Amino acid sequence: NVPVLSVGQIIVPQNKLLTINPGAKFDFTSNGFISVNGALKAVGTGATKNGTTTTKDENPIIFSGSTKAAGQWRGIQFDNAVDDRNELAHIVIEYAGSWYYGALYATGATKLKIRDSIIRNNSLEGFYFDDDVVLNEFSNVTSTNNEKTAGLVGAKALSAIDSTSNFVGNIGG
Repeated sequence: NVPVLSVGQIIVPQNKLLTINPGAKFDFTSNGFISVNGALKAVGTGATKNGTTTTKDENPIIFSGSTKAAGQWRGIQFDNAVDDRNELAHIVIEYAGSWYYGALYATGATKLKIRDSIIRNNSLEGFYFDDDVVLNEFSNVTSTNNEKTAGLVGAKALSAIDSTSNFVGNIGG
């Protein structure tokens, strides 16, 4: 339950996998970031439903700024990360976005799944996926209170965004 304070960068090289366990908390200082050229599997847990009963076993993974202000840290970048193991679920990305296009940034032929997650309180966009990014899943993602928009998406990734996601409350539109 003690957050990891990152004063620099976390780099996942090509052909390597970084797995982050449920409940992990990262606080990044200014200019901190995660850069993924290999694979990042960050899968927390959330409330589960069994029929009419909801079990509270929430243990999300939180990526935040050491200071709670938009743009405190750079964010998470996937650059040509063509690994099918790239998966983000039950995570929170907040107070990031001080570089490029926003808090979660993917370029090149990156393959990515993201679900049941929150992207909030960031400068610039909440997320950015360029034209070559392959979104294998994008469901139940809330992107809110970002200083520009919820996100920018290339044509190839657009069809993966489902109707369970929520993009309201962003300052720029």
